[in-house]
Amino acid sequence: MVADVSEQAVHDEGSEIPPGLNGLSSIDARRLLGEVGPNRWVKQDRFARVREVVSLLLDPMAVMLIIAAVVYFLLGETRDAVVLALALIPVLGVDVLLEARSRAALEKLARAAAPFADVVRDQHVVSVALEDVVPGDLLVLREGHVIAADGVVRWAANVAIDESSLTGESEPQSKREWPSNPGEAPPGARFFAGSQVVAGHGFGQVATTGDHPQSSNKPPLVPRLDSRRPPRRQRRPAAARGRRQRGHRRVCVGSGGAS
Repeated sequence: MVADVSEQAVHDEGSEIPPGLNGLSSIDARRLLGEVGPNRWVKQDRFARVREVVSLLLDPMAVMLIIAAVVYFLLGETRDAVVLALALIPVLGVDVLLEARSRAALEKLARAAAPFADVVRDQHVVSVALEDVVPGDLLVLREGHVIAADGVVRWAANVAIDESSLTGESEPQSKREWPSNPGEAPPGARFFAGSQVVAGHGFGQVATTGDHPQSSNKPPLVPRLDSRRPPRRQRRPAAARGRRQRGHRRVCVGSGGAS
């Protein structure tokens, strides 16, 4: 279901729209949102529900009851097998209830902490959810704001953007406006989702949103850590620890005799 952008928008009078710049209308924004989908930086897992069902069935208590029911059925104890199978209902029911409650709490927290972006809609600067930003939106670039999507700068006043999380470049990059064809814009006039405005202010036209090619080529904002192998310092061999402890005791004894 497509969200109603106009109901989520909150008017913001903090910026004046330069002459000649026009954003989308609320009607066009809703139409584009239905065509291209939400502006999500990470793809949704299509098999998440399947994994949840499998994890519920692999609950130790459920597995034990299933195995016991199968064994009783093979031994000809049909009545006991049926009783054990029926016992699965409350066990799985509790798991489903707890999972649903935790999911609802997480979704509520995610909505409360959802990032917003300032865009021009119906000739006014409004604040919308990051997922509601669509291609063609006129994005407001302000100091301290994290950019919601890839695009081209249309108007700039000393805009500098920190792209270190995307490119590794430690110095903020100065941006200049590009009034011509967005597809021909040079790197100095482009901005990317996930970067942060550190100076100045301006307006930029969104080119791509979500996991489109221009966005998907960027490295992740937060690197994934491999939890399967703890750091080497935490996996010191037991023999080495023993030698270190014995050496520490010899030092203590030696120092005690010297005193």
